[in-house]
Formats: sequence, structure tokens, C-alpha cells
Amino acid sequence: MNERKNIFKITGYLLMLVTLTIVTFITPKFLEKEVKAEITSSGYSTTVKYTVEIDGGEFINQITLNGIVDKYFPTPSVSEYEIDLTVREENGTNEIIVDIANGNTYTIDVTWDETAPILNPVTIASSNNITTEAVDGDTITLSITASESIQPPTVTIAGQIATVTGSGDTYAATYDVVNGTTPNGEAKIVIKYSDLAGNEGGDQTTTTDLSTVTISGTGINPDNTPPILDTVTIISDNNNTALAEIGNTITLTIVANEAIQTPTVTIAGQSIIPTGTGTTYTATYTAAKGDPDGVAAINITYADLVGNAGTPVTATKDQSTVTLNIAPTLDTVTIISDNNNTALAEIGNTITLTIIANEDIQTPGVTIAGKAASVTESAGTYTATYTAAKGDPDGVAAINITYADLAGNPGTPVTATKDQSTVTLNIAPELDTVTIISDNNNTALAEIGNTITLTIIANEDIQTPGVTIAGQSVIPTGTGTTYTATYIAAKGDPDGVAAINITYADLAGNQGTPVTATKDQSTVTLNIAPELDTVTIISDNNNTALAEIGNTI
Repeated sequence: MNERKNIFKITGYLLMLVTLTIVTFITPKFLEKEVKAEITSSGYSTTVKYTVEIDGGEFINQITLNGIVDKYFPTPSVSEYEIDLTVREENGTNEIIVDIANGNTYTIDVTWDETAPILNPVTIASSNNITTEAVDGDTITLSITASESIQPPTVTIAGQIATVTGSGDTYAATYDVVNGTTPNGEAKIVIKYSDLAGNEGGDQTTTTDLSTVTISGTGINPDNTPPILDTVTIISDNNNTALAEIGNTITLTIVANEAIQTPTVTIAGQSIIPTGTGTTYTATYTAAKGDPDGVAAINITYADLVGNAGTPVTATKDQSTVTLNIAPTLDTVTIISDNNNTALAEIGNTITLTIIANEDIQTPGVTIAGKAASVTESAGTYTATYTAAKGDPDGVAAINITYADLAGNPGTPVTATKDQSTVTLNIAPELDTVTIISDNNNTALAEIGNTITLTIIANEDIQTPGVTIAGQSVIPTGTGTTYTATYIAAKGDPDGVAAINITYADLAGNQGTPVTATKDQSTVTLNIAPELDTVTIISDNNNTALAEIGNTI
């Protein structure tokens, strides 16, 4: 069963003038001496309600629960009061103290009990001279002793309801054999029992000493016909009754064509103890983490009161089904950077993603900024880390988490944090390619008129870079990651290797480191021949355009 029961037993005593006297819950009296309560969301603890009633005209002065005053009446005038006692398994004994106005004090100890009773011995005998045989008029007696006080059990003998007497841990069940009613053959027994707190012991169908009684001469043939389940139907308390998620209760209803023993039932692979009697039983199961997704499997094994086993049933009779949808979810997803600004990451900063699921999960698959993260686990909390590196895309670091519970049920992939936290990547761009060439026959040489071409390729999309070649500003052409800058060598350019300078930024405005050299060591050397700006000729003849012997030109 997936639902653990919290059982409490109560014993009481009266403290009066320092004399210990056992009381019988008459004054004060409680609704129940032993109380059963179901598990609560807080774990193995529960709050049980009791009503204290004071007889004989007396009033309550004070009630103390586990050492803490729960209620004090300055002027005692109340003879009835309801209290809530929270009992926890790990606390051991829990205590209720009721102070009465007349000076008496009643102490009630409440302790944890979840142990089912055991029947031993269980014996059967007939009133016949031969105690192992019975005929018309003989009385068959089943003697029952339990390991603790139990509620009066329900007993059948030879498929017939027996008369039960007794109390505490000792009971007797009797049945008188009747011609025409009692079937011949071995008198099969079924004992249904539970302790005073409600712990069920299951059906007892055999004696502990293997004693038996055989019935004969009644004119009724033994019942050898196996029972049949006429009705088997399943439903969930989800709004969609054919669907069950964690916390939904699945109810399997079973109706046989004759009275049967308590059937053995599993739902979704979990053993369930049904409730019911006679022909009708109900088995309930609360869907829990770890259950396999898909149609909830059922299995019912059963037998009638004389032990004839029916054919096991693994499907409903009306084709009803309940599909389990037990996907895990992530309760906590948060992200942070070790940058001084924890919402920002630059190259070298570590980004940490913290993941907590609503149940145990397998190690999740995590990517941060599109890269596989390193994932570790401690006490159910997963931590995924990634170190920002060049080439990461600027902007909010994308996350993706894939995960499944231990049963393999996958959860819905998560691509955003639960607390709206983000880390923005601020990654400066880099130039992967910078190369230069001339259209001279010697591509590493440029003379006046030769075109020098500078090719630029970045590791991400960048804005149009600023470029100078040989000290001259050039407007590149291109887009995205690739640009080309050209310059025509002209007079006045300095001889030697043509200097370059490239400034650039990505689309988010992150500035890259200025580049002043190519990436492949390519260069273009300027070889600019000098030119004569002025060449004139003149004669010192009166006619300066004429020279005779002796004239200087």
C-alpha cells in the first residue's frame, strides 16, 4: 500500500492524592480509547480530535497537551471541551492531562501503534463424539485467540455466517449444521478481524493447528463452483475520471456473483487491502510519484467463502480505465553568475543553474547558452555549471533542462527559471580571419594604382567595422560576420608594409580588441616611386627660349 496508517492507542489513569488508580474512561470519558487516523501532508503525524466530558456536576480546570497548557479556565464552568492532539511517530508517548476543578487529575497516554494483530491459536472442533466430523444438529466451534484485543471478528463456517461471542483477545464462533442448508465436505472457515485501532489482520482461512471438521449427511453437495466477478469498474477523482495524477485517488469497485473472501488487489503494481464484505468490495489507491505512466494495471485474485478460487481478473468489465500521468516537475530552477553583477556573465565567469524537482529524478540533461553543462547532485538538489567562453552568443543565456523520475517518466523540458532569474552574456566578439592582398602581379606588393583588399571575418555578427589601410580610412562592405575593405595605393603613401587598424563591435555593442595585424601573417608592401612635380628649362639669352654659344641653359 502506498498509504501508511497512523494508529494510536490510549491508556488512562487517575492521579489522586499521589495514589495511582486505573480509570475506565467514564469520568472523563473519550470518544474512543483507540483511534485510527490517516497520514497527513506533514509526514507520519496527525492531529486527533477528542472530546472530554465530565460527569457528576464537575468542571474542567485545565487541559495540558504534551507539557503545554492547551486551555485554562480561570473560572471552571465547562464540563465538555474538544481538544486537538498532534501525535508524531518519533515522539513516542504523547500525553493529555485533564485537571478537574475538584482537584483530581486524569492523565491519558497516547502512543503510536501500526502493528496488525495476529490470530494464534485458531482451532476448530465439532460437538460430535468424533470432533473432526459433523452431521445435522452438531455445533461446530471455532476458537480464536488474538495477539492483542480485537474488535468482534466476522466469521463464516462452511460458507455460513457464524455466531461470534467473546471480547478482548479471545472469541468463539459457532455454527449449527442443518440438513438441507449446510453443504457436505470440509467446513471451510473465513475470519475477518482488526484490532481496536483498526489495523486489519487480513482474512484467516486456516486453523493454526491444521484441525478440520468434515460435514456429511446434509443432502447438500459441496460447493465446487468458483465465483465470478460480475462488476469490475475503475475511476479516478480527477476532473477527468479516466486520468490520475499525483494525489488523485483511483477507486476499483468489485462485485461478485456470490459472497467472497476479501480479494487480493493490486493497482498500478501496488498492493491494496480492499474494504467491503459479502459480494461487494472497494479498493482505493492514491497515485504517487514513481508510478509508471500509462493505463493503471489491475490484478484481482479472489475466492468464495469455501475456498473456490475464481479466475484472476486483470481488466474491468465495462472497459473503464484510468491512465496515470505521473510526470515529475521542477519546483526550483534558478540561475546566477559569479560575476560581481550576478545577472551578468563575461568570458571566464561561471554560470550556476540550481534545480530541485518535486520527487527523486535521474541526473537531468542541461544546456546553458547552448552548451552542455556539468551537473552534480547533493541531497536531491542538482547543480549545473557552465563557464562563459568566447563564441557564446550575447544576450540572456538560454537554458534547457530535460529530466525523468526514477521510474523513467519524463517531465516537460524546462527552458526558463521558476523565479524569473536570468544571466546575460556579455561576450566580446573576435576576428577569426584577417587577410590582406594586392592586385599587383606580386600580391604582396602594391604600387600606385594597385588595389589592396583586406578581408575580415568575425566569430559572430558584428557592426560595420572601422578600418584604416596605410593610414587611410576605408569604409568596408559586407554584412553579418564578413566584411571587405579596399584601398588604392596612391602617391604620398608611405613605403613599407601597409599598416592596418580594425575596430569593431558585435550587434549588442560589445567592443572587440582592435586588430593591427592579419591572422595569417599576410602583408602588402607599398613601393611608391617618387615623381617630379616641376621640370622647366630656360636660357639666359634675351630670348629665354633661345640659346647661342655661350648662353647658359
